[in-house]
Amino acid sequence: MSEISGGSDSMDMSIETETGGTETGVSVETGGHMDLGAETSSQSVEGLVSGDEVSINPAETTHGMNQILETPDTLEMAHAQAQVESVHHSALESILEHNGAYISEQDYARIEAGITSIKAMDNLGHGKTGGYHFDSKNSSIRVASLNETQRERSAIHETHHFASLNREIIVPMPDKGGYMVHNTVGTRQSSWFHSTRTGENSGYSERGRGLNEGITTMLTNRQLTEISTEKGKEAEQQ
Repeated sequence: MSEISGGSDSMDMSIETETGGTETGVSVETGGHMDLGAETSSQSVEGLVSGDEVSINPAETTHGMNQILETPDTLEMAHAQAQVESVHHSALESILEHNGAYISEQDYARIEAGITSIKAMDNLGHGKTGGYHFDSKNSSIRVASLNETQRERSAIHETHHFASLNREIIVPMPDKGGYMVHNTVGTRQSSWFHSTRTGENSGYSERGRGLNEGITTMLTNRQLTEISTEKGKEAEQQ
């Protein structure tokens, strides 16, 4: 699992793969689960049709509608989302307890404010199990919903990226019609030029990714070992 820098879609997202490598990609948001929950009569939802508009009274929804919405797939995704959020909060508490003294005031304040977005995704693409994106003050975690073991491991890994050094510096370059972006997550440093004229990014460069992933994986496996020796060994073997 690796962090995502704030460049263009073609270059800015590095995502953990099942083999431990990284690939570029674009994150996708999923919709939430809606429970219309009222157990009333055996009649269907009552609607008043007027032209092209349909007015639905939520109080008249039926248990049958719940059965339609709460499919095995939606229930599984709800379970996956709950697990990812729970693992993220537990991992963050452990990180702050063991390493809080080494985190800068700026990053500590950002961590205490909480992550901007965290999602369990049905599919991140072939071989991709998680990703972290940091852009200015916003941060997001995406975890593929493959199985409980993978979700736990990926959520912990991406949480370590969130809890590490996060910086983004903008250097104006009006003579060139844009600005330079210098993005840092952990030991990974990337930069690119953003054109305000065309909206395009160019001149992407990066260093420190391998070291950053190695350290993050080591810390993830260490935390899994604290949970159970078996989980730590399994993670090391993978």
